[in-house]
Amino acid sequence: MAKNINDLTSRDAVKAAIAECDELGREQFLAKYGYRYARTYALMYKGREYDSKAIAGVAYGKQFGAAMRPREHSGGVNYCVPVLQKLGFKVRGALATDTAPKAKSTKNPIWNRDELMLALHLYLHNRKSPPGKTSAKVIELSELLGRMSKHSKTTDTYRNPTGVSMKLMNFRSLDPLYTSAGKVGLSKRNKDELVVWKLYADKLDYLDSLVAQITAAVDHDVGETGIHEDDEVEIEDCEEGRVLTRMHRFRERNRKLAADFKKKYRKLHGKLDCAGCDDDFADKYGSLADSLVDVHHTKPIHTLKPGDKTSAKDLVLLCASCHRAVHAQKYWLSIAELRQKLGKSAPREQLPN
Repeated sequence: MAKNINDLTSRDAVKAAIAECDELGREQFLAKYGYRYARTYALMYKGREYDSKAIAGVAYGKQFGAAMRPREHSGGVNYCVPVLQKLGFKVRGALATDTAPKAKSTKNPIWNRDELMLALHLYLHNRKSPPGKTSAKVIELSELLGRMSKHSKTTDTYRNPTGVSMKLMNFRSLDPLYTSAGKVGLSKRNKDELVVWKLYADKLDYLDSLVAQITAAVDHDVGETGIHEDDEVEIEDCEEGRVLTRMHRFRERNRKLAADFKKKYRKLHGKLDCAGCDDDFADKYGSLADSLVDVHHTKPIHTLKPGDKTSAKDLVLLCASCHRAVHAQKYWLSIAELRQKLGKSAPREQLPN
């Protein structure tokens, strides 16, 4: 049976998870279960703060026998926070009303970067005569956008064929091949439409590759792509969009892959050190080194495909600070760029091919 954090109903189980955290210490507790620090919501108990997602996931195990892994549930105000609040715990950063049922919204959310990329792709391949709402191409894209989004069930109008067709008309207002004749298209648009146009309108081959990867990820086994995982506060979506960002991070959190890489790296270099700042993890953290070092995937995101195998040459070790720095802006830093910012020489080889 699939695990569901909403099944957590035992206050004693939460208290047992808190007690284990107190006994092990925060770092070792998080490392044991594979969690990271809570960056927004902290569970408050007897004057101390705890990582809400980790405590909830471990508490689930105290109640049912097997703790929930980080990828099996979500932190945040709509997930583990209300579960903890209903059990009588206070969560810093969350309002008391966060446990109240949310009214269904009748207004569709603004189109995100991935959705706009797919719409632009359809427009550019039909530039002279964009398809209308009854077109099979528009209907197909509407259905794909519905499968992509968690919000697709909030309203029957979500990215329906009419909305998709209108979005194509928005792109016409940005197209010099159309506006040069004195035409204007639909001018009511969001700012990201212009951003996406500037990024991809003259790079159709590149956009083709991105759309192929996004489409493959959406229709592939979610358990192998991670595209529906929740966003991480410290990770900025890359230029290629949210879906491929999530695929990238999902691969980086592959425990077996990370463990194998660390083992081979230590055998070759005699230690685990950061490819960015050169810090030796064992010197800083001792026996906790293995669980705290991150494995970063360096391969360009648009080349990732569901089912592809990652090789050692695609990976590097990074400390948490350097890893956040790499992902902290839309144009993710290469290891060479990161080292340059840190005043370091060119990066050395991590593992031979």
